[in-house]
Amino acid sequence: MGFYKIDYEILEFLKRDSKDSLHSVLEFGAQDIIQNKNGTYKERHKRISSKEIYLEYGFSEYVCIDPEGEHNSLRYDLGVDLKEVYGFDRKFDLVTIKEIAHWIFNQENLWKNIHNQTDKNGYIVWRSPICGGGGVGCYVFMPNKIFQIALVNNYSIKGAYIYKESLTQDGFSHSGIYDFGGLESFNAGDFLKLLDSYMDSIDVIDFTKQSPKYRLCLIFQKIDDNPFRVPFFPYATKDVVLSRNTQGILLNCFPQLKSKKVVIFGTKEAAKIANMFCEIANLEVLYFVDDFESGRIFGKDIVSFETFLNLPHSDIDFILKGPMQNGDIENRGLKLRVVCLDYRWFV
Repeated sequence: MGFYKIDYEILEFLKRDSKDSLHSVLEFGAQDIIQNKNGTYKERHKRISSKEIYLEYGFSEYVCIDPEGEHNSLRYDLGVDLKEVYGFDRKFDLVTIKEIAHWIFNQENLWKNIHNQTDKNGYIVWRSPICGGGGVGCYVFMPNKIFQIALVNNYSIKGAYIYKESLTQDGFSHSGIYDFGGLESFNAGDFLKLLDSYMDSIDVIDFTKQSPKYRLCLIFQKIDDNPFRVPFFPYATKDVVLSRNTQGILLNCFPQLKSKKVVIFGTKEAAKIANMFCEIANLEVLYFVDDFESGRIFGKDIVSFETFLNLPHSDIDFILKGPMQNGDIENRGLKLRVVCLDYRWFV
């Protein structure tokens, strides 16, 4: 569990994004300073708490919870309800859970603690392995599930990056940071698609070894004070899954809505799901675009693509494609933005 060059960059981004409103931080897991701002490694035999960095960045309160009690931290079990067992119910402007989540067996309680200890409009920094690291901790994580936790709890997803950690003679080294476009211009709607491309490019991992491992970091902002909610598994009905994740998807994955009017591409199953999503999201569907069907569907006209191109688009936010939609519309002279629902946003 360490504090690296990228963590300084995250802190600087959070200070800007919050307009310097961050004053208190709670770290789950005792973090050692491993690198300075330039990426130079500190002495490996000397453990220095990241507390001093937060104080340098203007935080007035630092608290750490660590199951082993390092750095004079509160020695609490992160897999139990912290309020119920320890009476710990304080809220913080920033909560970090870096490189320790995979050691905690009870993930639901862990996430409840993260959520409950984060103040409204506060931030969460989560980092753990997504592949590699066999024999280290209890889990590696599916990124789309962590993504869904953010969606179902209406977190604003601020950024994401991956780095590769390898074991060397001098200790662990970090390389190959991939930041999905940067913290300042992160597009949450493209995250899973970009993740697929990145993961396809890495070497095959030997899961029997502790190295290399690939760690994913996600940065969230907690928008409201609602109780923590868990994501559904695939066997939940479409309407239930769509309704639970809708607000998070509108917040993170769609362009800014102006008119709340959209057009749906296609008329088959994917389009039906898109229409159901629009009903739940309170988006007005003007019509459906399909070259092979005509008439009406769900009380709306079906128009051909050529007809659609000649219709006014100024009051349309975007054209919506349902998940797993096979048809192509992006490369046919269309200037209106296309948004594609990703089934992994829901299941």
